[in-house]
Amino acid sequence: MLSLGQLQEKYLNFKEVSEVILQYGQYQNVEILQLCEQVQKLCISNNQIEKFGIDKKFEHLQYLEVGQNKIQELDINAYLAHLDISSNKLTTLDSIVKYKNLQYLNVGFNDLRTLSTNLSVLSQLTKFIANGCELIDIQGLATLSSLKYLDISANKLQNLLSLKNLLNLSYLNVSHNPLKTLSQLSPLINVIELSVYGTQISSLKGLENLKLLQTLNAQQNELENVDELLELTNLKSVFLTQNSLNNLLGLKNAKLLENLAIDRNPFHSLEGLPAHSKMQKLMLYQNDIPNLLGVGVQPSLETLSVIACNLETLDGIQECKMLQMVMIYTNKLKSIQHLENAVYLTHLQVDNNLIENLNGLQKLNQLKVVNLKSNKLTSIAELSTITSITHLNISNNQLTSLQGLENSKNLVELEVGNNKISSLSILQNLKSIVFINIEKNQISDIKELRFLKELETLRRIWFADNEVLNLNIEGNNAICADPLFKEYIIQQLPQIISYSFIYEYDRGGPEYYDKIISNDERKAAKQEQK
Repeated sequence: MLSLGQLQEKYLNFKEVSEVILQYGQYQNVEILQLCEQVQKLCISNNQIEKFGIDKKFEHLQYLEVGQNKIQELDINAYLAHLDISSNKLTTLDSIVKYKNLQYLNVGFNDLRTLSTNLSVLSQLTKFIANGCELIDIQGLATLSSLKYLDISANKLQNLLSLKNLLNLSYLNVSHNPLKTLSQLSPLINVIELSVYGTQISSLKGLENLKLLQTLNAQQNELENVDELLELTNLKSVFLTQNSLNNLLGLKNAKLLENLAIDRNPFHSLEGLPAHSKMQKLMLYQNDIPNLLGVGVQPSLETLSVIACNLETLDGIQECKMLQMVMIYTNKLKSIQHLENAVYLTHLQVDNNLIENLNGLQKLNQLKVVNLKSNKLTSIAELSTITSITHLNISNNQLTSLQGLENSKNLVELEVGNNKISSLSILQNLKSIVFINIEKNQISDIKELRFLKELETLRRIWFADNEVLNLNIEGNNAICADPLFKEYIIQQLPQIISYSFIYEYDRGGPEYYDKIISNDERKAAKQEQK
Protein backbone atom coordinates (compact mmCIF):
# COMPACT_ATOMS: atom_id res chain seq x y z
CA MET A 1 0.00 0.00 0.00
CA LEU A 2 1.16 3.52 -0.76
CA SER A 3 1.03 6.49 1.59
CA LEU A 4 0.33 10.02 0.40
CA GLY A 5 3.33 11.01 2.48
CA GLN A 6 5.55 9.38 -0.12
CA LEU A 7 4.53 12.06 -2.60
CA GLN A 8 6.13 14.90 -0.67
CA GLU A 9 9.60 14.41 -2.12
CA LYS A 10 8.25 14.39 -5.68
CA TYR A 11 6.17 17.54 -5.26
CA LEU A 12 8.35 20.11 -3.51
CA ASN A 13 5.80 22.82 -4.30
CA PHE A 14 2.84 20.67 -3.35
CA LYS A 15 1.36 23.47 -1.29
CA GLU A 16 0.88 25.60 -4.42
CA VAL A 17 -1.03 22.94 -6.35
CA SER A 18 -4.65 23.92 -7.12
CA GLU A 19 -5.87 20.53 -8.37
CA VAL A 20 -4.95 17.09 -6.99
CA ILE A 21 -6.06 13.83 -8.64
CA LEU A 22 -4.90 10.64 -6.89
CA GLN A 23 -7.40 8.02 -8.02
CA TYR A 24 -6.86 4.24 -8.09
CA GLY A 25 -3.68 4.46 -6.00
CA GLN A 26 -4.61 2.27 -3.00
CA TYR A 27 -3.75 5.18 -0.70
CA GLN A 28 -4.72 4.67 2.94
CA ASN A 29 -4.38 8.11 4.54
CA VAL A 30 -4.47 11.77 3.66
CA GLU A 31 -1.81 13.43 5.82
CA ILE A 32 0.05 15.00 2.89
CA LEU A 33 -3.07 17.01 2.00
CA GLN A 34 -2.26 19.39 4.84
CA LEU A 35 0.45 20.83 2.57
CA CYS A 36 -2.07 21.67 -0.15
CA GLU A 37 -2.76 25.23 0.93
CA GLN A 38 -4.12 26.39 -2.43
CA VAL A 39 -6.01 23.27 -3.52
CA GLN A 40 -9.41 23.97 -5.09
CA LYS A 41 -10.23 20.55 -6.54
CA LEU A 42 -9.36 17.23 -4.88
CA CYS A 43 -10.11 13.80 -6.36
CA ILE A 44 -8.95 10.77 -4.36
CA SER A 45 -11.65 8.23 -5.19
CA ASN A 46 -11.04 4.49 -5.61
CA ASN A 47 -8.51 4.10 -2.81
CA GLN A 48 -8.37 2.41 0.61
CA ILE A 49 -9.00 5.45 2.84
CA GLU A 50 -10.91 4.64 6.04
CA LYS A 51 -10.54 7.86 8.01
CA PHE A 52 -10.82 11.27 6.40
CA GLY A 53 -10.05 13.85 9.06
CA ILE A 54 -7.83 16.92 8.63
CA ASP A 55 -7.55 19.76 11.16
CA LYS A 56 -6.21 22.31 8.70
CA LYS A 57 -8.64 24.77 7.19
CA PHE A 58 -8.80 24.71 3.40
CA GLU A 59 -9.73 28.22 2.34
CA HIS A 60 -10.03 27.41 -1.37
CA LEU A 61 -11.26 23.80 -1.55
CA GLN A 62 -14.71 23.60 -3.11
CA TYR A 63 -14.67 20.36 -5.12
CA LEU A 64 -14.07 17.02 -3.33
CA GLU A 65 -14.43 13.49 -4.71
CA VAL A 66 -13.72 10.62 -2.29
CA GLY A 67 -15.99 7.95 -3.76
CA GLN A 68 -15.22 4.23 -3.47
CA ASN A 69 -13.18 4.28 -0.29
CA LYS A 70 -14.04 3.01 3.22
CA ILE A 71 -14.97 6.30 4.87
CA GLN A 72 -17.49 6.27 7.74
CA GLU A 73 -17.55 10.02 8.37
CA LEU A 74 -16.03 13.11 6.80
CA ASP A 75 -14.13 15.72 8.77
CA ILE A 76 -12.50 18.40 6.68
CA ASN A 77 -12.61 22.15 7.27
CA ALA A 78 -13.64 23.56 3.90
CA TYR A 79 -16.35 25.48 2.08
CA LEU A 80 -17.38 22.60 -0.15
CA ALA A 81 -19.77 23.18 -3.02
CA HIS A 82 -19.34 19.78 -4.68
CA LEU A 83 -19.02 16.52 -2.72
CA ASP A 84 -18.99 12.96 -4.06
CA ILE A 85 -18.70 10.47 -1.20
CA SER A 86 -20.51 7.60 -2.92
CA SER A 87 -19.67 3.94 -2.31
CA ASN A 88 -18.27 4.36 1.19
CA LYS A 89 -19.39 3.28 4.68
CA LEU A 90 -21.66 6.16 5.72
CA THR A 91 -24.57 5.20 7.96
CA THR A 92 -25.75 8.77 8.55
CA LEU A 93 -25.34 12.21 6.98
CA ASP A 94 -24.57 13.88 10.31
CA SER A 95 -20.99 14.59 9.24
CA ILE A 96 -22.16 16.02 5.90
CA VAL A 97 -24.75 18.64 6.86
CA LYS A 98 -22.08 21.00 8.18
CA TYR A 99 -21.08 21.78 4.58
CA LYS A 100 -23.81 24.34 4.11
CA ASN A 101 -22.52 25.62 0.77
CA LEU A 102 -23.06 22.31 -0.99
CA GLN A 103 -24.74 22.52 -4.37
CA TYR A 104 -23.93 18.95 -5.46
CA LEU A 105 -24.00 15.91 -3.14
CA ASN A 106 -23.61 12.24 -4.09
CA VAL A 107 -24.00 9.73 -1.24
CA GLY A 108 -25.09 6.81 -3.40
CA PHE A 109 -24.25 3.22 -2.44
CA ASN A 110 -23.61 3.86 1.24
CA ASP A 111 -25.09 2.05 4.24
CA LEU A 112 -27.86 4.60 4.69
CA ARG A 113 -31.33 3.45 5.69
CA THR A 114 -32.98 6.81 6.39
CA LEU A 115 -32.54 10.45 5.47
CA SER A 116 -34.25 11.62 8.63
CA THR A 117 -31.35 13.93 9.50
CA ASN A 118 -32.38 17.57 9.20
CA LEU A 119 -31.04 18.49 5.78
CA SER A 120 -32.71 21.90 5.71
CA VAL A 121 -29.35 23.60 6.33
CA LEU A 122 -28.31 22.53 2.81
CA SER A 123 -30.43 25.28 1.35
CA GLN A 124 -28.21 25.72 -1.72
CA LEU A 125 -28.29 22.05 -2.75
CA THR A 126 -29.57 21.65 -6.32
CA LYS A 127 -28.37 18.13 -7.20
CA PHE A 128 -28.67 15.19 -4.79
CA ILE A 129 -27.91 11.53 -5.51
CA ALA A 130 -28.70 8.78 -3.00
CA ASN A 131 -29.20 5.71 -5.17
CA GLY A 132 -28.49 2.15 -4.10
CA CYS A 133 -28.66 2.80 -0.35
CA GLU A 134 -31.71 0.66 0.59
CA LEU A 135 -33.45 3.75 1.96
CA ILE A 136 -36.85 3.30 3.57
CA ASP A 137 -37.31 6.89 4.83
CA ILE A 138 -36.53 10.17 3.02
CA GLN A 139 -38.24 12.70 5.30
CA GLY A 140 -35.05 14.73 5.42
CA LEU A 141 -35.54 15.74 1.79
CA ALA A 142 -38.81 17.55 2.46
CA THR A 143 -37.23 20.97 3.04
CA LEU A 144 -34.71 20.93 0.15
CA SER A 145 -36.78 23.30 -1.93
CA SER A 146 -33.87 24.30 -4.18
CA LEU A 147 -33.39 20.77 -5.54
CA LYS A 148 -33.58 20.48 -9.31
CA TYR A 149 -32.06 17.02 -9.74
CA LEU A 150 -32.88 14.06 -7.48
CA ASP A 151 -31.85 10.42 -7.90
CA ILE A 152 -33.14 8.06 -5.20
CA SER A 153 -33.36 4.96 -7.37
CA ALA A 154 -32.63 1.40 -6.23
CA ASN A 155 -33.83 1.81 -2.66
CA LYS A 156 -36.74 0.36 -0.67
CA LEU A 157 -39.10 3.33 -0.72
CA GLN A 158 -42.83 2.67 -0.64
CA ASN A 159 -44.08 6.26 -0.82
CA LEU A 160 -42.89 9.65 -2.06
CA LEU A 161 -44.84 11.96 0.24
CA SER A 162 -41.67 13.76 1.29
CA LEU A 163 -41.20 15.09 -2.25
CA LYS A 164 -44.45 17.04 -2.53
CA ASN A 165 -42.86 20.42 -1.77
CA LEU A 166 -39.86 20.03 -4.09
CA LEU A 167 -41.47 22.15 -6.74
CA ASN A 168 -38.23 23.07 -8.51
CA LEU A 169 -37.41 19.48 -9.47
CA SER A 170 -36.82 19.05 -13.19
CA TYR A 171 -35.15 15.61 -13.04
CA LEU A 172 -36.43 12.78 -10.83
CA ASN A 173 -35.33 9.15 -10.75
CA VAL A 174 -37.25 6.83 -8.41
CA SER A 175 -36.68 3.62 -10.38
CA HIS A 176 -36.39 0.24 -8.69
CA ASN A 177 -38.39 1.12 -5.59
CA PRO A 178 -41.54 -0.85 -4.59
CA LEU A 179 -43.77 2.21 -4.97
CA LYS A 180 -46.85 0.71 -6.67
CA THR A 181 -48.30 4.23 -7.12
CA LEU A 182 -47.16 7.59 -8.49
CA SER A 183 -50.10 9.63 -7.21
CA GLN A 184 -47.84 11.56 -4.81
CA LEU A 185 -45.92 13.08 -7.74
CA SER A 186 -48.86 15.19 -8.84
CA PRO A 187 -47.55 18.49 -7.36
CA LEU A 188 -44.18 18.27 -9.18
CA ILE A 189 -45.31 20.25 -12.17
CA ASN A 190 -41.83 21.31 -13.30
CA VAL A 191 -40.44 17.82 -13.83
CA ILE A 192 -39.05 17.42 -17.35
CA GLU A 193 -37.41 14.00 -17.04
CA LEU A 194 -38.87 11.18 -14.94
CA SER A 195 -37.73 7.59 -14.46
CA VAL A 196 -40.04 5.10 -12.74
CA TYR A 197 -38.42 1.97 -14.18
CA GLY A 198 -39.33 -1.20 -12.27
CA THR A 199 -41.52 0.35 -9.56
CA GLN A 200 -44.39 -2.20 -9.69
CA ILE A 201 -46.89 0.44 -10.81
CA SER A 202 -50.07 -0.51 -12.67
CA SER A 203 -51.11 3.07 -13.45
CA LEU A 204 -49.52 6.41 -14.33
CA LYS A 205 -52.07 8.26 -12.21
CA GLY A 206 -50.34 11.29 -10.74
CA LEU A 207 -48.57 12.32 -13.92
CA GLU A 208 -51.53 14.16 -15.49
CA ASN A 209 -50.31 17.51 -14.15
CA LEU A 210 -46.72 17.13 -15.34
CA LYS A 211 -47.37 19.16 -18.48
CA LEU A 212 -43.68 19.94 -19.02
CA LEU A 213 -42.63 16.29 -19.04
CA GLN A 214 -40.40 15.44 -22.02
CA THR A 215 -38.81 12.11 -21.06
CA LEU A 216 -40.57 9.22 -19.32
CA ASN A 217 -38.97 5.88 -18.54
CA ALA A 218 -41.61 3.48 -17.22
CA GLN A 219 -40.15 0.16 -18.34
CA GLN A 220 -40.71 -3.12 -16.52
CA ASN A 221 -43.95 -2.30 -14.77
CA GLU A 222 -47.54 -3.56 -14.87
CA LEU A 223 -49.14 -0.83 -16.99
CA GLU A 224 -52.15 -1.81 -19.09
CA ASN A 225 -52.60 1.61 -20.68
CA VAL A 226 -51.05 5.07 -20.68
CA ASP A 227 -54.22 7.14 -20.70
CA GLU A 228 -52.75 9.56 -18.15
CA LEU A 229 -50.32 10.80 -20.83
CA LEU A 230 -53.08 12.02 -23.13
CA GLU A 231 -52.57 15.72 -22.33
CA LEU A 232 -48.77 15.60 -21.99
CA THR A 233 -48.04 17.12 -25.37
CA ASN A 234 -44.39 17.93 -24.67
CA LEU A 235 -43.30 14.30 -24.54
CA LYS A 236 -40.24 13.56 -26.69
CA SER A 237 -38.93 10.23 -25.38
CA VAL A 238 -41.10 7.47 -23.91
CA PHE A 239 -39.84 4.05 -22.81
CA LEU A 240 -42.54 1.48 -22.01
CA THR A 241 -40.77 -1.83 -22.62
CA GLN A 242 -42.02 -4.87 -20.69
CA ASN A 243 -45.40 -3.80 -19.43
CA SER A 244 -48.90 -5.19 -20.00
CA LEU A 245 -50.08 -2.56 -22.47
CA ASN A 246 -53.14 -3.44 -24.52
CA ASN A 247 -53.27 -0.12 -26.39
CA LEU A 248 -51.28 3.06 -27.05
CA LEU A 249 -54.15 5.54 -27.21
CA GLY A 250 -52.68 7.72 -24.48
CA LEU A 251 -49.88 8.75 -26.84
CA LYS A 252 -51.99 10.04 -29.71
CA ASN A 253 -51.44 13.73 -28.84
CA ALA A 254 -47.67 13.43 -28.38
CA LYS A 255 -46.82 15.20 -31.63
CA LEU A 256 -43.29 16.04 -30.45
CA LEU A 257 -42.44 12.38 -29.83
CA GLU A 258 -39.00 11.45 -31.16
CA ASN A 259 -38.11 8.16 -29.44
CA LEU A 260 -40.48 5.38 -28.43
CA ALA A 261 -39.70 1.92 -26.99
CA ILE A 262 -42.71 -0.38 -26.58
CA ASP A 263 -41.09 -3.82 -26.78
CA ARG A 264 -42.59 -6.88 -25.13
CA ASN A 265 -46.14 -5.71 -24.60
CA PRO A 266 -49.29 -7.70 -25.49
CA PHE A 267 -51.07 -5.10 -27.67
CA HIS A 268 -52.13 -6.26 -31.16
CA SER A 269 -52.37 -2.87 -32.85
CA LEU A 270 -50.33 0.31 -33.14
CA GLU A 271 -53.45 2.43 -33.04
CA GLY A 272 -52.76 5.43 -30.88
CA LEU A 273 -49.35 6.31 -32.24
CA PRO A 274 -49.32 10.04 -32.95
CA ALA A 275 -49.39 10.78 -36.67
CA HIS A 276 -47.19 13.55 -38.06
CA SER A 277 -44.94 13.33 -35.02
CA LYS A 278 -41.19 13.95 -34.90
CA MET A 279 -40.47 10.29 -34.18
CA GLN A 280 -37.16 9.21 -35.71
CA LYS A 281 -36.92 5.67 -34.36
CA LEU A 282 -39.61 3.06 -33.66
CA MET A 283 -38.57 -0.26 -32.14
CA LEU A 284 -40.78 -3.28 -31.50
CA TYR A 285 -39.58 -6.61 -30.13
CA GLN A 286 -41.64 -9.63 -29.16
CA ASN A 287 -44.96 -7.87 -29.59
CA ASP A 288 -47.84 -9.51 -31.44
CA ILE A 289 -48.91 -7.28 -34.31
CA PRO A 290 -50.03 -8.63 -37.73
CA ASN A 291 -49.61 -5.29 -39.53
CA LEU A 292 -48.27 -1.77 -39.12
CA LEU A 293 -51.58 0.02 -39.54
CA GLY A 294 -51.50 2.78 -36.98
CA VAL A 295 -48.01 3.96 -37.82
CA GLY A 296 -49.58 6.48 -40.17
CA VAL A 297 -47.71 9.44 -41.63
CA GLN A 298 -44.36 9.79 -39.88
CA PRO A 299 -42.36 12.38 -41.84
CA SER A 300 -39.29 12.05 -39.58
CA LEU A 301 -39.16 8.26 -39.08
CA GLU A 302 -35.71 7.01 -40.15
CA THR A 303 -35.36 3.69 -38.32
CA LEU A 304 -38.01 0.99 -38.03
CA SER A 305 -37.25 -2.19 -36.10
CA VAL A 306 -39.90 -4.91 -35.77
CA ILE A 307 -38.37 -8.15 -34.49
CA ALA A 308 -40.16 -11.39 -33.62
CA CYS A 309 -43.63 -9.79 -33.66
CA ASN A 310 -45.55 -12.22 -35.94
CA LEU A 311 -45.82 -9.41 -38.50
CA GLU A 312 -47.57 -10.58 -41.69
CA THR A 313 -47.55 -7.45 -43.85
CA LEU A 314 -45.85 -4.06 -44.12
CA ASP A 315 -49.18 -2.40 -44.78
CA GLY A 316 -49.23 0.83 -42.80
CA ILE A 317 -45.81 2.29 -43.58
CA GLN A 318 -46.56 3.58 -47.08
CA GLU A 319 -46.26 7.19 -45.92
CA CYS A 320 -42.99 6.74 -44.01
CA LYS A 321 -40.98 8.22 -46.84
CA MET A 322 -37.84 9.13 -44.90
CA LEU A 323 -36.96 5.61 -43.77
CA GLN A 324 -33.26 4.81 -43.98
CA MET A 325 -33.04 1.58 -41.98
CA VAL A 326 -35.66 -1.18 -41.79
CA MET A 327 -35.05 -4.26 -39.64
CA ILE A 328 -38.05 -6.61 -39.75
CA TYR A 329 -36.61 -10.04 -39.19
CA THR A 330 -38.02 -13.21 -37.62
CA ASN A 331 -41.61 -12.49 -38.61
CA LYS A 332 -44.18 -13.93 -41.04
CA LEU A 333 -43.83 -11.58 -44.01
CA LYS A 334 -44.66 -13.09 -47.39
CA SER A 335 -43.76 -9.97 -49.36
CA ILE A 336 -42.06 -6.62 -48.89
CA GLN A 337 -44.62 -4.53 -50.70
CA HIS A 338 -45.45 -1.10 -49.26
CA LEU A 339 -41.78 -0.06 -49.14
CA GLU A 340 -42.01 1.57 -52.58
CA ASN A 341 -41.99 5.12 -51.21
CA ALA A 342 -38.96 4.62 -48.95
CA VAL A 343 -36.59 5.99 -51.58
CA TYR A 344 -33.91 6.91 -49.01
CA LEU A 345 -33.67 3.36 -47.63
CA THR A 346 -30.05 2.18 -47.32
CA HIS A 347 -30.33 -0.81 -44.94
CA LEU A 348 -32.93 -3.56 -45.28
CA GLN A 349 -32.90 -6.61 -43.01
CA VAL A 350 -35.84 -8.97 -43.51
CA ASP A 351 -34.24 -12.35 -42.88
CA ASN A 352 -36.13 -15.25 -41.33
CA ASN A 353 -39.50 -14.53 -42.91
CA LEU A 354 -41.63 -16.23 -45.58
CA ILE A 355 -40.87 -13.82 -48.44
CA GLU A 356 -41.52 -15.30 -51.89
CA ASN A 357 -40.67 -12.34 -54.15
CA LEU A 358 -39.01 -8.93 -54.06
CA ASN A 359 -41.73 -6.82 -55.66
CA GLY A 360 -41.48 -3.34 -54.21
CA LEU A 361 -37.70 -3.03 -54.19
CA GLN A 362 -37.15 -2.11 -57.83
CA LYS A 363 -37.01 1.67 -57.30
CA LEU A 364 -35.03 1.72 -54.06
CA ASN A 365 -31.75 2.73 -55.66
CA GLN A 366 -30.11 3.90 -52.42
CA LEU A 367 -29.97 0.41 -50.91
CA LYS A 368 -26.52 -0.65 -49.71
CA VAL A 369 -26.95 -3.45 -47.15
CA VAL A 370 -29.64 -6.07 -47.83
CA ASN A 371 -30.26 -9.24 -45.81
CA LEU A 372 -32.83 -11.65 -47.30
CA LYS A 373 -31.48 -14.77 -45.65
CA SER A 374 -33.82 -17.66 -44.76
CA ASN A 375 -36.88 -16.85 -46.82
CA LYS A 376 -38.64 -18.64 -49.71
CA LEU A 377 -37.19 -16.76 -52.66
CA THR A 378 -36.99 -18.55 -56.01
CA SER A 379 -35.80 -15.47 -57.92
CA ILE A 380 -33.96 -12.21 -57.28
CA ALA A 381 -34.63 -10.73 -60.72
CA GLU A 382 -36.07 -7.59 -59.10
CA LEU A 383 -32.56 -6.62 -57.94
CA SER A 384 -31.39 -6.06 -61.52
CA THR A 385 -32.42 -2.39 -61.38
CA ILE A 386 -30.49 -1.68 -58.17
CA THR A 387 -26.78 -1.01 -58.63
CA SER A 388 -26.06 0.53 -55.23
CA ILE A 389 -26.01 -2.65 -53.09
CA THR A 390 -22.64 -3.36 -51.45
CA HIS A 391 -23.56 -6.22 -49.08
CA LEU A 392 -26.13 -8.87 -49.99
CA ASN A 393 -27.14 -12.02 -48.12
CA ILE A 394 -29.56 -14.35 -49.93
CA SER A 395 -28.50 -17.58 -48.22
CA ASN A 396 -30.98 -20.29 -47.26
CA ASN A 397 -33.53 -19.68 -49.99
CA GLN A 398 -34.69 -21.72 -53.01
CA LEU A 399 -32.69 -19.97 -55.71
CA THR A 400 -31.58 -21.84 -58.83
CA SER A 401 -30.07 -18.81 -60.54
CA LEU A 402 -28.25 -15.59 -59.67
CA GLN A 403 -30.06 -13.72 -62.43
CA GLY A 404 -30.65 -10.23 -61.07
CA LEU A 405 -27.06 -9.56 -59.99
CA GLU A 406 -25.74 -8.78 -63.47
CA ASN A 407 -25.72 -5.03 -62.75
CA SER A 408 -24.44 -5.22 -59.17
CA LYS A 409 -21.24 -3.37 -59.94
CA ASN A 410 -20.80 -2.10 -56.37
CA LEU A 411 -21.32 -5.42 -54.61
CA VAL A 412 -18.48 -6.11 -52.14
CA GLU A 413 -19.82 -9.09 -50.16
CA LEU A 414 -22.20 -11.76 -51.44
CA GLU A 415 -23.61 -14.70 -49.49
CA VAL A 416 -25.67 -17.26 -51.44
CA GLY A 417 -25.00 -20.37 -49.36
CA ASN A 418 -27.53 -23.18 -49.11
CA ASN A 419 -29.43 -22.63 -52.35
CA LYS A 420 -29.63 -24.62 -55.61
CA ILE A 421 -27.21 -22.58 -57.72
CA SER A 422 -25.53 -24.52 -60.53
CA SER A 423 -23.88 -21.71 -62.52
CA LEU A 424 -21.59 -18.85 -61.51
CA SER A 425 -21.57 -17.05 -64.86
CA ILE A 426 -23.44 -14.02 -63.51
CA LEU A 427 -20.67 -13.42 -60.98
CA GLN A 428 -18.19 -12.36 -63.66
CA ASN A 429 -19.91 -8.96 -63.65
CA LEU A 430 -19.15 -8.24 -59.98
CA LYS A 431 -16.12 -6.01 -60.51
CA SER A 432 -15.98 -4.78 -56.89
CA ILE A 433 -16.53 -8.11 -55.14
CA VAL A 434 -14.20 -9.05 -52.26
CA PHE A 435 -15.99 -11.98 -50.59
CA ILE A 436 -18.28 -14.71 -51.95
CA ASN A 437 -19.94 -17.52 -50.02
CA ILE A 438 -21.36 -20.20 -52.33
CA GLU A 439 -21.29 -23.12 -49.91
CA LYS A 440 -23.94 -25.84 -50.06
CA ASN A 441 -25.12 -25.30 -53.62
CA GLN A 442 -25.15 -27.52 -56.73
CA ILE A 443 -21.98 -26.51 -58.53
CA SER A 444 -21.23 -29.74 -60.39
CA ASP A 445 -18.40 -28.56 -62.63
CA ILE A 446 -15.19 -27.08 -61.29
CA LYS A 447 -14.88 -25.07 -64.50
CA GLU A 448 -17.61 -22.78 -63.18
CA LEU A 449 -14.87 -21.13 -61.14
CA ARG A 450 -13.40 -19.70 -64.34
CA PHE A 451 -16.03 -16.96 -64.16
CA LEU A 452 -14.24 -15.65 -61.07
CA LYS A 453 -10.81 -15.42 -62.66
CA GLU A 454 -11.14 -11.82 -63.87
CA LEU A 455 -12.50 -10.52 -60.57
CA GLU A 456 -9.37 -8.68 -59.48
CA THR A 457 -10.80 -7.51 -56.16
CA LEU A 458 -11.91 -10.98 -55.01
CA ARG A 459 -9.96 -12.11 -51.95
CA ARG A 460 -12.10 -14.64 -50.12
CA ILE A 461 -14.38 -17.42 -51.30
CA TRP A 462 -16.21 -20.22 -49.48
CA PHE A 463 -17.08 -23.22 -51.64
CA ALA A 464 -17.51 -26.23 -49.33
CA ASP A 465 -20.31 -28.77 -49.77
CA ASN A 466 -20.83 -28.44 -53.51
CA GLU A 467 -21.26 -31.41 -55.81
CA VAL A 468 -18.13 -31.07 -57.95
CA LEU A 469 -18.22 -34.35 -59.86
CA ASN A 470 -15.44 -34.22 -62.44
CA LEU A 471 -12.63 -34.77 -59.91
CA ASN A 472 -13.82 -38.35 -59.32
CA ILE A 473 -13.58 -37.98 -55.53
CA GLU A 474 -15.89 -39.72 -53.11
CA GLY A 475 -17.45 -37.60 -50.40
CA ASN A 476 -18.42 -34.04 -51.26
CA ASN A 477 -17.71 -32.65 -47.80
CA ALA A 478 -13.96 -33.15 -48.27
CA ILE A 479 -13.79 -31.94 -51.84
CA CYS A 480 -12.26 -28.56 -50.96
CA ALA A 481 -9.42 -30.21 -49.05
CA ASP A 482 -8.40 -32.44 -51.95
CA PRO A 483 -4.92 -31.61 -53.36
CA LEU A 484 -6.23 -31.52 -56.95
CA PHE A 485 -8.90 -29.04 -56.00
CA LYS A 486 -6.43 -26.88 -54.10
CA GLU A 487 -4.03 -26.87 -57.01
CA TYR A 488 -6.74 -25.76 -59.40
CA ILE A 489 -7.76 -22.87 -57.18
CA ILE A 490 -4.19 -21.74 -56.62
CA GLN A 491 -3.46 -21.72 -60.35
CA GLN A 492 -6.73 -20.38 -61.68
CA LEU A 493 -7.59 -17.83 -58.95
CA PRO A 494 -4.26 -16.31 -57.90
CA GLN A 495 -5.97 -13.28 -56.36
CA ILE A 496 -7.65 -15.38 -53.65
CA ILE A 497 -5.92 -15.15 -50.27
CA SER A 498 -8.52 -17.03 -48.19
CA TYR A 499 -10.38 -20.09 -49.37
CA SER A 500 -12.16 -23.10 -47.90
CA PHE A 501 -9.28 -25.30 -46.70
CA ILE A 502 -6.62 -23.27 -48.54
CA TYR A 503 -3.99 -21.25 -46.67
CA GLU A 504 -1.07 -19.05 -47.60
CA TYR A 505 1.42 -21.86 -47.06
CA ASP A 506 -0.37 -23.95 -49.74
CA ARG A 507 0.78 -21.42 -52.31
CA GLY A 508 4.46 -21.45 -51.43
CA GLY A 509 5.14 -25.00 -50.26
CA PRO A 510 6.68 -26.17 -46.96
CA GLU A 511 9.67 -23.80 -47.06
CA TYR A 512 7.44 -20.78 -47.55
CA TYR A 513 5.15 -22.10 -44.84
CA ASP A 514 7.97 -22.37 -42.30
CA LYS A 515 9.12 -18.89 -43.18
CA ILE A 516 5.89 -17.01 -42.70
CA ILE A 517 3.83 -19.13 -40.33
CA SER A 518 4.51 -19.23 -36.59
CA ASN A 519 3.98 -22.35 -34.51
CA ASP A 520 0.78 -20.93 -33.05
CA GLU A 521 -0.55 -20.07 -36.50
CA ARG A 522 0.40 -23.53 -37.76
CA LYS A 523 -1.58 -25.16 -34.98
CA ALA A 524 -4.56 -22.91 -35.65
CA ALA A 525 -4.49 -23.71 -39.36
CA LYS A 526 -4.34 -27.44 -38.72
CA GLN A 527 -7.17 -27.19 -36.22
CA GLU A 528 -9.30 -25.33 -38.77
CA GLN A 529 -8.65 -28.06 -41.34
CA LYS A 530 -9.98 -30.65 -38.91
